[in-house]
Amino acid sequence: MIHGTQDTDVPVEESLKMAEQFKRHGVPHILIPIDNGEHCFDGGDPAQIEDAYNTMREFMLKYLEAR
Repeated sequence: MIHGTQDTDVPVEESLKMAEQFKRHGVPHILIPIDNGEHCFDGGDPAQIEDAYNTMREFMLKYLEAR
C-alpha cells in the first residue's frame, strides 16, 4: 500500500489499521507513507513517490507472479 500522510479523502490511519491486520494474520504486505502527500500523492516528493512505485512494483512481482 502507498498512502499520502495528508490524505483527506481516505485518512492514512485506515492503511495503518489494514497493515496491522495483515501483520496479525501473517499476510505479506508493505505500507509506504508518502510524506505530505494528499490523495493521489499531490504535494509529495516526486523522488519519494518514484521510490514507492518501484518498491511496490518489486513487491507485486514477487507476490503476484503468475504460476
